Amino acid sequence: MKESDLCEEVKKWLESDESSKWLAVIDNLTHTDQSALDVFSAEKGTLVVTTRQEDFSRMLRARQLDYANMTAEEARMAFHNLSSIDIDDRTVDGSDIVKLLSLLDHFPLAVSLAASFIRETKTPVAEYLEMLQRSLPDYIKLSQDQTLRFELKDPPTATVIAAWDISFRRIKRDRPSAASLLQLMSMLDAHDIPVDLLHFKPTTEIGCEKGSKFDGAIAVLQSFSLVSTYKEHKYHVHDVVAAWTRKQMGDKSEHFAQLALSLIEEAISDQNSPKFVDYLPHGDAVLLHTTKFTKLVQRRMAFQSKLAGILCQAGRHSKAIELIKDCIEYYEATKKDGLENAECSYQLALIEETQKNYGEAITWHLKAKDGFVQNLGQSHLRTLGALTHLASVSELRGDYLNALQNYEQALAWAKTAPKPSDSFLIDTIHSIALVYDGQGRYPQALEFFDRALSGSIQTVGAAHPNTLAIQNNRAISLRKQGLYSDALSAFKEVAAGYAQLLGSAHPAALNVAGNIALIDDIQGRHTLALQAYTHILSQKETHPALGEDSLSALATRANLALLQSKLARHDDAVTSARRVLEGYTATLGPDHPSTLDAVANLALILDAAGDVQAAKSHYAHACWRQAMQLGLSHPATLATLSNFAAFSARLGAWAEAVELQEQVLAGYREAFGDAHVFTLRAERELARFLGGCGRWEEALGVLERLAAGYKAERKGEGKGKSEEYEAVKREIKDVKAKMKEAAAAGGSAAWRG
Repeated sequence: MKESDLCEEVKKWLESDESSKWLAVIDNLTHTDQSALDVFSAEKGTLVVTTRQEDFSRMLRARQLDYANMTAEEARMAFHNLSSIDIDDRTVDGSDIVKLLSLLDHFPLAVSLAASFIRETKTPVAEYLEMLQRSLPDYIKLSQDQTLRFELKDPPTATVIAAWDISFRRIKRDRPSAASLLQLMSMLDAHDIPVDLLHFKPTTEIGCEKGSKFDGAIAVLQSFSLVSTYKEHKYHVHDVVAAWTRKQMGDKSEHFAQLALSLIEEAISDQNSPKFVDYLPHGDAVLLHTTKFTKLVQRRMAFQSKLAGILCQAGRHSKAIELIKDCIEYYEATKKDGLENAECSYQLALIEETQKNYGEAITWHLKAKDGFVQNLGQSHLRTLGALTHLASVSELRGDYLNALQNYEQALAWAKTAPKPSDSFLIDTIHSIALVYDGQGRYPQALEFFDRALSGSIQTVGAAHPNTLAIQNNRAISLRKQGLYSDALSAFKEVAAGYAQLLGSAHPAALNVAGNIALIDDIQGRHTLALQAYTHILSQKETHPALGEDSLSALATRANLALLQSKLARHDDAVTSARRVLEGYTATLGPDHPSTLDAVANLALILDAAGDVQAAKSHYAHACWRQAMQLGLSHPATLATLSNFAAFSARLGAWAEAVELQEQVLAGYREAFGDAHVFTLRAERELARFLGGCGRWEEALGVLERLAAGYKAERKGEGKGKSEEYEAVKREIKDVKAKMKEAAAAGGSAAWRG
């Protein structure tokens, strides 16, 4: 489950009656993500946050409780505990301790640094006090440093800086590797530094390789209170210590920045590591602390781009997008609008795709494509990949025209390569076939399906999964055209291939089984179809690669719902159809073609169940959105319009039914021609609706033209006097009788046939 989805589910539960009153505590908060913290926004609960970051209270719009510096007595007790000086020791002048603590402003960090130094070095309190007083004037001005004020909400006082400096100088003199380790740790996130992160190869460069050398160095830092242990196997460096350590590196800053970058690059290279998530905040910190080093910019940008990809895979898309856009801004600002910029644009486009931000994805794919063309050429696979992704996103939006143009462009460019990739050419031809099929332009679709199928057989063989996939999609196109016998034969051939190659329980095999069941359903073998749908749905919902909310399972449930409606199992049908609509909406969005099909199917099922108002609302919504997204001549739009027309006729709204059916007939003529079975059936329905309005002459004219059409040879339906032709002849006879009846009565007679 994605992080955003998980947060949403937790938020819903906390807001529900089921959760009752709750208390959540976040201890030592160091980073904030407002969207994640919004999880705890329910009024019925309480969130308590402890943090060293004072500005978080404003960000969280929360009441703030401050904890001030220690009192004189608290500071005295802490000093004695940390310094190991007995409180009753008469050899130590108590007034020196009081002066020292007063000079340190009773600040906890300053007290701990001073006490730890005195304990570890056996320095008398009076001597330390003198050292501190001597160095203070030098640090008063440094404590006003603007960079520190920018980094820290509460900049360090001069006494804290002086206490740090006294300790750090001694460590650097006596244990240089420990001083270097602190400098490296200051380049990371100061909070929650996993011990494992400090065991990677770059630490060997400072003499702190894993083992006794590292253990000794970290022990020194802990003994001087510069590093503390936080939780198990994690270290913590106070923000002030980390910031001042970075500030005092001088000309060694770039060296330690580069070392930290090497460390984090190695750490996140293994995305399967159980510690991987713990390393990600340190990647952000390294990026922040390496910003000012111009020699590291190119390497930093490469790492930032890689980190963005990793964050995307971890479901942290917002942060990934932020990092990639930062890279793109850098490349554009520095006029380095080359291959790196194109790669970042392509990466950003793919992330936007996963978030279903298709408009943004298209924008970035176009930019990536142009960059790849400029730097690699039109026929390079990187260019072609961006172009086909651009086409597929357009197809997802229902923009078939642009999808087709981009696929055809990719095909043309691929053919100009010195050694064109056969697999790319076949895949692109197959994609073009699917776009034509989605448009309802079936003759063109079959042409490209046949080309793709022939090429795949020649390249990888008839039994290869790619070949079977093309054959399956070709069979679906045949089914859409009403060529059921041809489609069923092809489906059975594909099913046998998948069963032998992958097994009958494989998702691809289950999909083909569903296609066979759909033809049984269409041709009236309802019992057989019901058994098949139920079995297939059970297999898909329990399959580890699919599940209840997978698009594949939703498609099978949609077909099951329509069959349940035919069998008058209306409650089951409505429940199934609503579940399908919810699933498609959540996964694909409200205006995706599959979602709109689900709306249209629910309308049909509600109509059969007798819920007239709900059915009418869903019919109207589906017709309008399908017309806008797919066009008036798209088969899906025409099927919904046809069902809406029949629905209107059953309500006695004959004029409305005629208006709708005329659009259906015009659309089928444009898509398939006058002689296609779909066009002829649409014309027959129009005649019935015209008769319902009492427009007998027009109805008779339509039926007579229809009878002539049924006499013509029609592909897949045979010749001559079909059942439809005989039915039309009976309807012509009935219309003539109604016309005579109306003439004799001096009025009109309605046709309900």
